[in-house]
Amino acid sequence: WGEGRLRAPTSPAVAMKSRAMRLIVPLLAIVASGYKAGLEHDRSFSGKLSEVASSAYQALENFDQAALREEHEVYQTVAAFLHGKQVQPSGESEPSHETESQGKIPASRKQLYFRPVSTTLYCVMVLTIQSLVMYTALAFARNADELSGEVKMSKLTETLSTASRSSVYSSMLSMLFVGCRMYVLATTEGLGEPPFWVKACMVGATMGMTLQFLVVLAMPLLIKPAKPGSKKGFSDLAGEECDVHPKIEPHDFTNGIARKTVWAAQVATMVSLYGGTGGVLLGIVTFPAQTTQISPAVQCTCALSMLYFGVYFLLWCARTHRDRAEEENFDESGRSTAQKLEASGLAMSTVVRKAPMLAVIFLAARMRALQLDPPLGMPPRWAQLCFYGMTASLYMETVVAAVVGATGTWTEGYYGIHVYSSKPALHVVQHILAGLCYVGLVPVVIAIMIMEGKDGEAAPLSTTMKSVLWLSCLYFGVHIGQWATFFAKDVLKKTSKVAQDTFLAAGVSITFVPLLCILFVATRMRALQITQQQGDPQGWAQDCMFMCIFATYVQVFCCLLLPIFTNAATEVDGDGNASYDLRPMVGAYAVTAVKYIALMSLHGGVIAICVAVFTMTPENAHSDTKGAFDVRKMAEMVGVTMFITLVALLLSSAKVIGMAIKLGIESCDEPLLGTNIWVGKAALSVCEGYVNVGGLVVDNPPSKSGKAWASPYLLKVDKLIIKINIWRLVKTLGKEFQITAIILEGLQLTIEKCYGSNSNVGEIMAHLESIGLADTSSSAKPSEAPPPPPPSATDEALPAPDVIVNLVSIKDIGASAILQGTPFTVQVGDLCFDDFQEKLNKKGGTANVAGDIVVMILQTIFKSILSNTPFVGASLKAATKKVGETALATAAGFADHGKKLYECVQTMPPMSPKKAKAKSQSSA
Repeated sequence: WGEGRLRAPTSPAVAMKSRAMRLIVPLLAIVASGYKAGLEHDRSFSGKLSEVASSAYQALENFDQAALREEHEVYQTVAAFLHGKQVQPSGESEPSHETESQGKIPASRKQLYFRPVSTTLYCVMVLTIQSLVMYTALAFARNADELSGEVKMSKLTETLSTASRSSVYSSMLSMLFVGCRMYVLATTEGLGEPPFWVKACMVGATMGMTLQFLVVLAMPLLIKPAKPGSKKGFSDLAGEECDVHPKIEPHDFTNGIARKTVWAAQVATMVSLYGGTGGVLLGIVTFPAQTTQISPAVQCTCALSMLYFGVYFLLWCARTHRDRAEEENFDESGRSTAQKLEASGLAMSTVVRKAPMLAVIFLAARMRALQLDPPLGMPPRWAQLCFYGMTASLYMETVVAAVVGATGTWTEGYYGIHVYSSKPALHVVQHILAGLCYVGLVPVVIAIMIMEGKDGEAAPLSTTMKSVLWLSCLYFGVHIGQWATFFAKDVLKKTSKVAQDTFLAAGVSITFVPLLCILFVATRMRALQITQQQGDPQGWAQDCMFMCIFATYVQVFCCLLLPIFTNAATEVDGDGNASYDLRPMVGAYAVTAVKYIALMSLHGGVIAICVAVFTMTPENAHSDTKGAFDVRKMAEMVGVTMFITLVALLLSSAKVIGMAIKLGIESCDEPLLGTNIWVGKAALSVCEGYVNVGGLVVDNPPSKSGKAWASPYLLKVDKLIIKINIWRLVKTLGKEFQITAIILEGLQLTIEKCYGSNSNVGEIMAHLESIGLADTSSSAKPSEAPPPPPPSATDEALPAPDVIVNLVSIKDIGASAILQGTPFTVQVGDLCFDDFQEKLNKKGGTANVAGDIVVMILQTIFKSILSNTPFVGASLKAATKKVGETALATAAGFADHGKKLYECVQTMPPMSPKKAKAKSQSSA
């Protein structure tokens, strides 16, 4: 205040309060210094004066914005004189944290260090933490389904998956709020705050996001359960990954009131969200500029926010219009206006995905400049020009993408990304604009790293800034890889399907990155706020930041490097982890272990950082860096690493057991049955000890007659449960694999036969006889069987365990017969074998134990249906008789009609020559 940096507000009432502030606080400082210089020490007077100073400080907070830096300095000066302490000059280092932690700061003064948390930081923390909690809960739900033997997503997992789609708004909203707060502090030299109505808009937008999550979580309670056999679940009907707001029309609600309630809540959510966002943008534009104008970083952040929210709102409007429209008017190209609008929205949503990370880079550069040269620090001029250039490139790229979507044709879509093919010139322009945006990142990152302080030397980067830069490099590195593959496809006409799909899969792994950056920045802001710009997040919180970075990098590199070993594109799960369901099993085990290590490191680090934010105090808001080697800290890190690795190995074992069952069943296809066997998914329930196999389908064998089968499959099983003795498997170290029960439910067998050819079941049985795997009752001799294929190197290195099978139960067997295209369905009774191992021993095992089990079960099913069950035979006989009778009746009908037609022609009078000529010309 003595330097005259506090500017008087325009309001007379506020100006009067400002003058009172200028008089009261300096007067207290003068009185205190005079008292210490010559007056007699009187503790009672000192205590009263201290109380007066405390009351004056509280009044200052009520007069103007809370906890300004100058207020702290003045109050510290007064308190230091009153308690006989050395006055700390401004700009020098803080007292040692050990002195503060020993309780030497009076309890009555502890609020001195705690500035009330600003509305901006509250909203940023709420947005970030609730989104991260949603992602973490979804990750736990997905893995709980996998480890509990579920082959389909549970209702909880579907709901959380749908709700997590709205989290893409949190990062952009947070950056907009931080930009608003940064501009207000800069233009008021750290003495101001956004107006009350702007704060209310921030709170409103935050509440809108929270309400959006609650609406999605409550929707399953108001919707009728899905019908059995329905292919689309709740998450499929609610939209795709790019749908921030769930689709409401496709759902079947319990009643009309429930539908109207959800619609009303959705409208309230969007009004609060978009209205609050618009209010914050208006507040930034209308806030009176004092010492500085709106910085380029904040201007570009506002522009990116408008583009980002506008595109997603347009996409929601287009999809809602199509869902509610009763009919659509199609043009010459076969597309309606609503379809073109939806395609434009999908194409634009793919482009604007990188807007939040661009805003993170812009504001990070601005924050670093303010930290080095407060309160007017700015990035270099050439870096600010790059801000404008990248923002303009993104705008133009979005416009071109809209034209491509409206005029092009949909070609493919991966992981929520829709690809459209249009005129080559449009693709060239779009890729050039995207390339310019990525090129502009290089100067900005260089500017952040070489930025100098007031002393003219480059200042070291904080842990938070390092973390943001590491994550930004990873994020934009993946996006540049996607851009390169599509540039080669659209412009150079060179397509690499593996590279393209791999980079798109890696894009799922970086979905988390913008929120991580916001969480790191918010944690850093909190530490600076309560320590007068001198503190850092706790040391262990900074370690957790690096742990999250490590986990994210591991996920991405697994996606990018796996195709080198598999020669196929990487597939990822919903959490962005690479999936490997191929041989050798050692590779599957390693990939699964890495998945769980990355999963626990990422979400464990996120939870720890959230805890650090709420437990941060001025005493612990420092990095805990010591020059000496800390043995205790190293031991803690090693212990945590070993614990995470051990848990990951145990969970990977559960995954690999289910994968072993899946691969064992699929290995019995063409070599043994002469046809393909497909298994959708096999999951082990760790607690109950069974493997749930879903999507088991046996294809029809190749027909020797060359005709295509009418039925889509030979055999289909709704549920296959394989119960395993886990304790015996562990006790024998994997040498004995005891299957206590094999239960097949909902088995559907289709028997198809045409005249003059063998049936599909007959083809399978003939193939088994040809390779010597039929029952002993068959005519094939064991000596005629060809020798088994030699074992591979992997099989020789890893000997197969002893497999023991006890109970085999087959329930709800349904048999369908198709004779000359006419279907007949019958229901067959259940089959049960209490000791299936005895049946295997009588037959004599081979090297492929899994193949023996599958072949024996299928042979038992085929023979039981064809031979031991008279229903199918009777149905086939009835079908044959019915077809024959129908053919005879049809032939007799044609003969009768032909006879009557011949008699009618014979009785007709002859036609005159003139009439016959006219008839001939008319016919011609």
